[in-house]
Amino acid sequence: MKNPAQELDIAIKAVCPIHGVSVGRWADRATWRIGFAPEATKEQRDAARAVMDAFDPDAPTPQEEREALDEAEQAQAKADAQIAAMLNMTPAEIGAAIDAAFADPAQRVIVKRLARMALVAARRVMR
Repeated sequence: MKNPAQELDIAIKAVCPIHGVSVGRWADRATWRIGFAPEATKEQRDAARAVMDAFDPDAPTPQEEREALDEAEQAQAKADAQIAAMLNMTPAEIGAAIDAAFADPAQRVIVKRLARMALVAARRVMR
């Protein structure tokens, strides 16, 4: 679980020497404080304030972004493989695959019709 205060501290330390940060209430930025180290220059302090002003405690961490991207890429690869496999299926095989994928009979009928139309169109394009 991410700790937004720690994330803010790390982000500010990347641009300015500080002792730490204090967050009174996340919803009230007026309660946020930076404990600057004595050696922090005016430019570094300005950069630290800019980081604090731009900080979004709800934003995903870089690791969370990478994990989400990896999951999306894996899902896309799986979908591509399934589509490629379906393009080589007969209509009866497609119907059986749809029946297996959708438990609700009413939903199967709709999806089956849409899938058949899409695959007929895809075959025409691919050939």
